[in-house]
Amino acid sequence: MGSAWNSLMATDSGLLSLAVFIFMLGMGVFFVVFFIRKIRAEDAAAQQRDAGGKPNP
Repeated sequence: MGSAWNSLMATDSGLLSLAVFIFMLGMGVFFVVFFIRKIRAEDAAAQQRDAGGKPNP
């Protein structure tokens, strides 16, 4: 197990792999939050239209 950690932390390819992995996790979190916000905003706009707000063109 120590050898894998040494390869990950001590070599250029290991550090690049770690950076890409962290970037991809961050991107996944960003997209989940982004889509949830968009869905909630669209639901709120639809409820406002149904409650007598602006007519739907």
